[in-house]
Amino acid sequence: MTPVDFDDSVPGQVKESKDVVCRAVLLRQIALACLLACVSVIANTELGHGFWSPETFVIAFVQLGSLAVFLVMLVVQLAKKRWIAARGYALFVLAFVVSIRISGRVDEHHERSAKRAALPIMQALETYRADAGRYPEELRALVPRYLASVGEAPVAFIRTLPYGYRPSEDQASFSISFPKPHGYWHYFDSEDGYWSMHD
Repeated sequence: MTPVDFDDSVPGQVKESKDVVCRAVLLRQIALACLLACVSVIANTELGHGFWSPETFVIAFVQLGSLAVFLVMLVVQLAKKRWIAARGYALFVLAFVVSIRISGRVDEHHERSAKRAALPIMQALETYRADAGRYPEELRALVPRYLASVGEAPVAFIRTLPYGYRPSEDQASFSISFPKPHGYWHYFDSEDGYWSMHD
């Protein structure tokens, strides 16, 4: 940070200069905390799909490691009564907590979107069964008579993934699934008629 020059002979200039520096530091700390929260939300909701995927382990390691470091530094700065530095680390910890809440809301949005996008596929499956007396062995059989194309699940803002499809042995029922972050899957079973979540 560039030092602020002031004249000791001018009354009030020292305090005013310190206030300017403190405000600048606070704004920088808030900006860094907001950036940290945004990066954390993007990492949680856009990248980590599949429990065994390498990116999921990297994301979890980096986030937990960073949070541990910030907590330790917060305690250290508080112990040394360095209030401005402690405030910065407190903001970083708060950013992680806020990002977790936001990530949950974003995941719920993706979940609702994926379920809506699966409705045309399920309707086409029912139409196929009404015509053929059974469900198809794979979703590609629905194209082009029943569907122009088989859509994908919008599991993130920046990417989609194919729906999983599995008919029963007698092809009298089916299940459709799509992944969620960190190893969970949503399943729809035509016999049960509702969505459920499994790992």
